Amino acid sequence: DDEEISKAYRDIVKLIQTVDREMIGYERVEDIPTYLFKLVEDLVDVFFSESNKVKEALIMIFSDSIVDCYMDIKWVPLACCTITLVERLVEHQGRVGGKALVDCYNRTIKAGEKLYELCERICERYPNDSQIVKDYMQGFLCDAILLFMRVGDKKRFAEKTRIMAEYDGPLNPRRVRRTDEEIWHMWRKENPTHIEQNPFACIYCGKFEVENGGK
Repeated sequence: DDEEISKAYRDIVKLIQTVDREMIGYERVEDIPTYLFKLVEDLVDVFFSESNKVKEALIMIFSDSIVDCYMDIKWVPLACCTITLVERLVEHQGRVGGKALVDCYNRTIKAGEKLYELCERICERYPNDSQIVKDYMQGFLCDAILLFMRVGDKKRFAEKTRIMAEYDGPLNPRRVRRTDEEIWHMWRKENPTHIEQNPFACIYCGKFEVENGGK
């Protein structure tokens, strides 16, 4: 039903815009009220909905035609706004640990990866504005890398690290040829302070190796 799809469209857009407007005032993730993270979790759930009307609404929201409308009036595309919200949720869930961290690994990251693909398409269609869009993409990528490090997922950590390297210009051939294991150990060696402050967490229960997550 077109009317139901239109309502789902309006509800989702309103949710994105409302949370984005309220969250923009907080520089530090730890200062953001819990209720805002709950709203972003609701937004993540939308990407896993089995409802046909919700699926159709998502297609409309992130369609090329809607992106064109936003770009024409110099507004930030909704995919960019949403990936930033997801990025902040990833950081929050990684800090909290427990079920939140497990949900982050199994759901939040996947929603972010879908949004990342949508942002890539915007870059392809608007090459002159691609750097602005990539700034949003890079933020999510950074937090995804740290989450994979925290749970010990070497394969996905190395995969995302290789992508991140592309943001710094032409890839160093020697680094490209490194195995996942080599990238993993090299990064940990180069970032000892981060390792001390962010201990490993169980990928199944989200419990930190060190009480309180070393925070």
